[in-house]
Amino acid sequence: MECIKKLIFRIFEIVLLAFCVVFFFNQYINAQSNVSGGLMAKNYDEIAFLTTHNAFNNAEENFVYPNQDYSLTRQMVDGVRAFMLDVYEIGAERYEYHSFQALGKKRFVDDLKQIKQFLDNNPNEVITLILECYTTANNIETDLKTAALYDYLYTKKTDTSWPTIAEMIALGKRLVVFSDKNDASISQQWYHYVWKYAVETSFEVNDKNDFSYTFNRGKAENPFFILNHFVVTKTLGLGSRSAAKEANEYSFISERIKGSETKVSKFPNFVVVDFYNLGDCVQVISEYNGLIYNTLPKADTLNIKLYPVPASDKLNIEISSDFTAPFTLTVFSSSGQKMSQTISWQYKTHIGTSKLDENVYYLQCRDVKGNKSSSVFNIKSTP
Repeated sequence: MECIKKLIFRIFEIVLLAFCVVFFFNQYINAQSNVSGGLMAKNYDEIAFLTTHNAFNNAEENFVYPNQDYSLTRQMVDGVRAFMLDVYEIGAERYEYHSFQALGKKRFVDDLKQIKQFLDNNPNEVITLILECYTTANNIETDLKTAALYDYLYTKKTDTSWPTIAEMIALGKRLVVFSDKNDASISQQWYHYVWKYAVETSFEVNDKNDFSYTFNRGKAENPFFILNHFVVTKTLGLGSRSAAKEANEYSFISERIKGSETKVSKFPNFVVVDFYNLGDCVQVISEYNGLIYNTLPKADTLNIKLYPVPASDKLNIEISSDFTAPFTLTVFSSSGQKMSQTISWQYKTHIGTSKLDENVYYLQCRDVKGNKSSSVFNIKSTP
């Protein structure tokens, strides 16, 4: 009888532990969302959106001088809800690159497809694009249609206020597009000329102590405020991880955001940063929006590399030499459900992904000493 009691108690412990892992993992994911729960009743223009500068220009996808560490998919999962993208025309297609193609480029439509998958899988989220355009509105429309995003486009009607997040969700219009090129036709009213709606601060700051609230492009009376909060090098205008980490530090970025309202009477709609994952951007903006930020420990995501992303049949995994084999590799769904678990002694290995549905997943690597690292990947179906 005593053995049975111990067995029952042990089973209860295991079930409780499993529940806690899934619950807290799920809470961590949900805590990163900028438009969950409490923001549903707020109007679109009453929310501060974490915005990434040159969002496409990221280390994960091998751009030479990146402004971000991760792809758009990872950025969205982490809580980024607005992207600054430079779009150029090369031949018959549109590409994203920063200044020079040789430093890295990517097809615009491929990033749009990442956004489409995220919006499909996260029906309570709203995404904003702020485009620096070297192509036409017609070409942008073509790529949006190719990515099956056209039906998600929101159009701001003249003399009406911006809707609440809940209203945008109900309408199924959860993608807002701004562009610095004012060439929309009558049928392209979704293509909002950004300087009709927004005013910004300088984007050429070389030291965090030189940040100001002086208006740059756009009229002061425009309703949206783009708070550029990134530091670039003097010579080439490149991003800097060390400068971003300092600029994104909790008290520094908090004071800058608050100063938008106290010093120039502007609500900071788009807080634009480099290397959002360094510092406390997500936490600060979550709290500024009135959300409770979950302060669970973050894994060191730079100790694991996943490719190709998106994956189809196989996901390759490279583990840092700082970790000690053997490794436990666990795949979780975006809702926290454990999908698979394997043990590996190899620093370069792979897992099969053919049985996973199209969605976003987390892979967690735990070494024999208990060190953890995790990264995000998504699945695309094979034709």
